[in-house]
Amino acid sequence: MMQPVRIRFFKHDRAKYISHLDLMRCMTRVIRRAQIPVWYTEGFHPHLYLTFAQPLSLGFESDCEFMDLQLVEPMELEEMKTRLNHILPPEMQVEAIYEPQRKMDAIAFSVFSLRLYPQTPSEEFCGALDRLLEKSQWVVEKKTKRGVSTIDIRPYVAILESHCTPQELFLQVRLPSSQNFSLNPNLLISLLEREADAQDCLAQVRRLGVYDEQGEPFQ
Repeated sequence: MMQPVRIRFFKHDRAKYISHLDLMRCMTRVIRRAQIPVWYTEGFHPHLYLTFAQPLSLGFESDCEFMDLQLVEPMELEEMKTRLNHILPPEMQVEAIYEPQRKMDAIAFSVFSLRLYPQTPSEEFCGALDRLLEKSQWVVEKKTKRGVSTIDIRPYVAILESHCTPQELFLQVRLPSSQNFSLNPNLLISLLEREADAQDCLAQVRRLGVYDEQGEPFQ
């Protein structure tokens, strides 16, 4: 009898440069090397069945990545965690393995931290956040499966914490992150760069947590 398990892991530092496709390949090889008894699809080209929650853009760090798979033989989950972490790099380690209680589509929001560093520090950059907050609309171009559409993202962005200096702008924001509608933090970064008239800022983005429709942490 197959046993579903959910793996929560983080991606920090150099691991943020692993794309989603490469992450799938990486985890497939790690699971094989760790000799985890997992289920493979049937047919002419069997492959390891893995499901990931809310893939991140390249260059984003994360404290909370989720991956589901199916075990075909009983295995102690702590032993599984130990085997995986022995093979994975320090920048990407498993924090917990457990039986999932909800499907991935229960995720509704993600909380991100955003840090922007201008090439040339200035008071103009320092005031960018205040000027943006004074505006009633934040109009951006958002790519969808149907093409590019122009939308106002102001109603969808909840700012939880912020501060700004001539050298750094920091935001902690909650963004929609469901299967039906999501916002990429890059849209907000583009708005801030435009408001500050400071292109090509160094941006550091980290996903801190994911939540359901009621605001409860997703597990």
